[in-house]
Amino acid sequence: MVEEPNSNAAFVTTRWSVVAQARGDHPSARQALEELCRTYWFPLYAFARRSGHASADAQDLVQGFFVQVVEKDLFSRADAEKGKLRTFLLTAFKRHISHEARKEATMKRGGGTEAISFDVIEAESWYAEQLISDETPEKMYDRQWALTLLELVINELAKEWEKRERGEIFATLRPYLTSQPEANDYARVEQVLNMGRPAIKSAVHRLRTQYRDKLITKVRETQLDEGDFQGEIQTLLSAVA
Repeated sequence: MVEEPNSNAAFVTTRWSVVAQARGDHPSARQALEELCRTYWFPLYAFARRSGHASADAQDLVQGFFVQVVEKDLFSRADAEKGKLRTFLLTAFKRHISHEARKEATMKRGGGTEAISFDVIEAESWYAEQLISDETPEKMYDRQWALTLLELVINELAKEWEKRERGEIFATLRPYLTSQPEANDYARVEQVLNMGRPAIKSAVHRLRTQYRDKLITKVRETQLDEGDFQGEIQTLLSAVA
């Protein structure tokens, strides 16, 4: 089965600063790397497919790449790269495709160790849904990376609101994370939640603030240089606009 991004594992376990300093086979470092693989396999898969690789070959490429990440201490060389985890992973994946794709694909089809497990049929369904005809592989990768981050934030918020027994409020107000409710929306929400308009406005404001703060945190944690995280946020939001 496809392992979707797991919002239970907070990014503190896979944050760039930790991963970039990982050395050897320490259990905590390996756990962080494996979590990163489970979270970000689909943007890389989408890049490989959009670059012209067949679905089975794209699966082999991603599997082989993550074997290197987990077993070959790939992030010990992270200091040679600049800035963003997003950029580092794609650069390393391109290098893997160029230099080791055939060898790794042979190993995977021959029963090599898997770093993560995912269903290529379901992955293809996701890919078909996300495909934009004139999009470059790099742009598709950036868009899927952004969507993954946004989904992590939304899932995390949903769990927090459910924990406070306010899951129905979150589900109803979720469409207004990025846009303000209109007059007709308020009337509908008032009926669904049995809340007055001032309470709804307050809840929407609180939810949007939490969403913004969590997104900033997630993006900051994927960069070595924290100075440009606002620019990275704009880049990612533009990718899904």
